[in-house]
Amino acid sequence: MVYFNRIFLFILLMTITSCSMSNLVNSNNSNNYVIKYINLNAIYEYIYNNSNEAQEIKRKIDSLNKKISDVENSKLSGSESELNYYREEMVKLKEQERQMKSGFYSRIKSAVDSVADKHNADFVFNLSDGLLYSKSEYDITDEIIKELKSIDERTSPIYK
Repeated sequence: MVYFNRIFLFILLMTITSCSMSNLVNSNNSNNYVIKYINLNAIYEYIYNNSNEAQEIKRKIDSLNKKISDVENSKLSGSESELNYYREEMVKLKEQERQMKSGFYSRIKSAVDSVADKHNADFVFNLSDGLLYSKSEYDITDEIIKELKSIDERTSPIYK
């Protein structure tokens, strides 16, 4: 999978490079690409660390993992049903976590779209997806986080 991601990124970067080179060669062509990048991990971490729901789910998962470990390490009779109960609860929590993460990525996508639109960006890359070099002036990570804060303020019932 990583191999295919690298091939895809290589092809994408070569395509962008060739398009950029054709702009240099053909001065009559007025296409100039605006390229920005983000650190998706930092943005996700910001949302995760500021989410009470995420912290609560993490606490419950950690607690359940400890209980599962304790039951697995004990040799008491009847512990199999207890273990099955904990595992079923873990499945429910993992589903809650998956839905929560999906919501996080939807929020991030909205913020990226908004900030990219402000910059008239043609491309926004993720720093951890193989970006080898870029000047920091093209990094819009902080702007994405500010946009997320702004969205929270506009949509949160606390601020209304």
